[in-house]
Amino acid sequence: MSETTAEPEAWDADIALPAPRSNRPLTLLKRIEAAFFLGLMGILKHVPIERASNVMGRVMRAIGPMIRTVHKRGEANLRLIYPDMTPAERSAILADTWENIGRTAAEYSHLGALAERTTVENGHIFQSVAEGRTKAIFISGHFANWEVMGATMKAAGVKLAFVYRAPNNTLVDQYIIHQRAAHISRYQIPKGKRGGRDLIKALKDGYSLSM
Repeated sequence: MSETTAEPEAWDADIALPAPRSNRPLTLLKRIEAAFFLGLMGILKHVPIERASNVMGRVMRAIGPMIRTVHKRGEANLRLIYPDMTPAERSAILADTWENIGRTAAEYSHLGALAERTTVENGHIFQSVAEGRTKAIFISGHFANWEVMGATMKAAGVKLAFVYRAPNNTLVDQYIIHQRAAHISRYQIPKGKRGGRDLIKALKDGYSLSM
């Protein structure tokens, strides 16, 4: 009779997940929004990541500008920061932004596939963190898919805590929390005053940080 070896328990198995956002009302509109998002994630997880990302990128590039309240805010911010920018330049930047949002949303259904598509430079430094010889604070730019760094750290075996901003929709937040728990870390710290204290505690306890 052959023996089976039990899988080792994950390092973060005993860490409690944060509660989903509770300071925003879960209205009927929010429930419809969540049902659409969760249904879409259920479909996209059966589609190869490249295709899912490409399709959602094109969709959001087309329909994003129609979400006028958000789109106008983006236009106003660009006019404020870059007063000499032409309308065509603003439109191009906002179109790229909407595409990136679509791609990132689609890739939430494939978080586990991000690390294998990532190249790490100066990997010896990264490996020293993964092996516990040192700890570090990892900071990434808020562009492309901002979950890539955490997924890559998870794949390398880095024990990490990370700070995040919860989505406004409680049900969407709950989905993303569980996706990150499976493919990044259960040690998730919502931003805010308490989050600052929790980040300091995580460092003191020997975890690296990702933000």
